[in-house]
Amino acid sequence: MLVPVILAGGHGTRLAPISTPDHPKPFLDLLDCGHTLFELTLLRAKQASVERPIIIAASKHLSLIQASLGKLQLQAHILLEPCARNTAPAITCAALFAEQIYAQECHLLVLAADHSIPDTDYFCTSVAQANLQAQGGKLVLFGIHPNSPETGYGYIEIDSNKQIVAFHEKPDQNTAQAYFTSGHHLWNSGFFLLPSQRLLAEISFLAPAIKNTCQAAISHREALSEGVLGLSIEFSQSPAISIDYAVMEHSQHLALYGYDSAWSDLGTWQALYAYWPKNQQGIAYHSGLNLTLTPTHSGFRLTQNRNLLADV
Repeated sequence: MLVPVILAGGHGTRLAPISTPDHPKPFLDLLDCGHTLFELTLLRAKQASVERPIIIAASKHLSLIQASLGKLQLQAHILLEPCARNTAPAITCAALFAEQIYAQECHLLVLAADHSIPDTDYFCTSVAQANLQAQGGKLVLFGIHPNSPETGYGYIEIDSNKQIVAFHEKPDQNTAQAYFTSGHHLWNSGFFLLPSQRLLAEISFLAPAIKNTCQAAISHREALSEGVLGLSIEFSQSPAISIDYAVMEHSQHLALYGYDSAWSDLGTWQALYAYWPKNQQGIAYHSGLNLTLTPTHSGFRLTQNRNLLADV
């Protein structure tokens, strides 16, 4: 059983001032296509799996989530965090919840709510192939074949047999160029295909404090409305740590799927500039939000309705 898990806990700090804590990046139509990044993620999840997704988010964004679900006429299980504790506790709660409601092991397709993955057919084919890798109890990481020496992403180093050797933090420009030239480094995408039993076993072994607090948070959850559950306050006692640091960098049960199509986490203005159309002067524009990005010597000048918003 393949269950999508969508991490939608944005803080609104990236891409400020357009993104704000009350209306963060996942809930903006940054690609000028009529859908927010979160809605595009929901549509990808629907194409990849028939199961209702599990969405993990902050309580303050519930209305934005429900508006998108209503717009797309989709249903979901929504788990609301009492506070942000990074991706390891969020994914652990999703795994525990999925096993409870389905009474069996689930394969979790873990997706960030704010990435751009334009080729959905290739994406779904990749998910199906990665799901086969996961059948043997492997935690499958999607590594993106890089098309440039990018300093904004972490990297997965692989050997000649395409086995994972090491994880590397965001590099400087010279190191990024060396990674790109080597052909043995993939971008760490932050999306995964995880068998729930293997994941929970690894969490229990590598990060038992996360397992214990998340188990309590799920056991004492509160039904707030149809399909909406509030994780209990025990969630806030979990260590705040990413799934990469808590599990992936230490597990002996990893597999890699090399993803060879367009992908971006859209985390910088440079990334948006690459996506937005440009006029003859090289100024990128977003018609729906009346935004322009003009390159400067230090970055970009961001305007809205011809009024300066910020130098970014």
